[in-house]
Amino acid sequence: MRGIWRRVSVQGHGWIGGLAGLVFALAGPAAGQVPEEVASGRVELRWSAPGACPPAAALVARIDELLGEAARGLEADATVQAPRVGESRWRLDLRLRWPRGSDDRTLHASSCAALADATVVLIAVLAAPLTVAELVAAEPTVAPRIEAPPVVPAPLEVVPPAWPVVVEVPVVVRAPLVRRRGPFARVVGVAGYGVQPRADLGLQLAVGGLRPRLRVEGGLTYLPGQTGVLPDGRGATHAFAAGGVRVCPRLLGPIIELSLCGGLEVGARWGRSVGLDPARRAAGPWLALSLAVVLDWWFSPQVGLHAGVEGLGAPVATAFAIGESRLAGGRHFGARGLLGLSFALTHQGAER
Repeated sequence: MRGIWRRVSVQGHGWIGGLAGLVFALAGPAAGQVPEEVASGRVELRWSAPGACPPAAALVARIDELLGEAARGLEADATVQAPRVGESRWRLDLRLRWPRGSDDRTLHASSCAALADATVVLIAVLAAPLTVAELVAAEPTVAPRIEAPPVVPAPLEVVPPAWPVVVEVPVVVRAPLVRRRGPFARVVGVAGYGVQPRADLGLQLAVGGLRPRLRVEGGLTYLPGQTGVLPDGRGATHAFAAGGVRVCPRLLGPIIELSLCGGLEVGARWGRSVGLDPARRAAGPWLALSLAVVLDWWFSPQVGLHAGVEGLGAPVATAFAIGESRLAGGRHFGARGLLGLSFALTHQGAER
């Protein structure tokens, strides 16, 4: 009987195939031919087949032997067709009916006996759960009723491929987004007003440390010399340098950070006369408090764009003058625009 499952193409549940092998092993060989087209037992079977096929009574006897008293309330109509000219496979059209539903299926095999065996298996497999449902429904303490599951057509025979099938699923692992930590350095261009005779154009370098919510940095600001000239041709060239410390709370996310920075700047201004003989030199102190609003965009793990606006208040500022004419300095307020790049000096890994 094992060979049947290699030859029969059946549409039905995959679990029917597995149970069929066990039923065939227990059932033994088919009974002899009984010349009856219609037979009645605990399962009503109407069997229409050529004379070479097993009789209906033999099939019903095998079903009763397998299920005993379990089978009841199931009707089956089976029609077997012999192979046509040029064909080698027998065909079975089987319809199963029970009080709550029905199922139609078509089977093919190389012999009528194989189709008869398959009919016995399908009826026995479906009759057993129907009986269990009736027994459970009759129990007064059990509320739910168990119905026979719908039989969805599916092939019994599964042919594996000739070679292993490997399905590769790409997995994209994204690095976690974390705030930058550790030491950093910055190079910034400065453009503003308040220190030099004209616009304050220069360079600012800074180094510091990044904490999850705070940035502490020290920096050096340098404004190269500019010349202030009076109408009579006299004047002076002025330069500026100052060192500062800033403390900046870090807000927003790890990619775009908003910082509010407060700082202290201490430095000096120095100059050399123009148009005076002999030439004169002078220098003076600079002390200022600063408040800045800064955005840092970390477009890569190690490099970020730094942009901000800084306001200055200078209680101590040096003025350069010739006589009563002031050439530069002496202003107590100023403003700067900042634009440059920040560099994280350590590898930025996942936050622990």
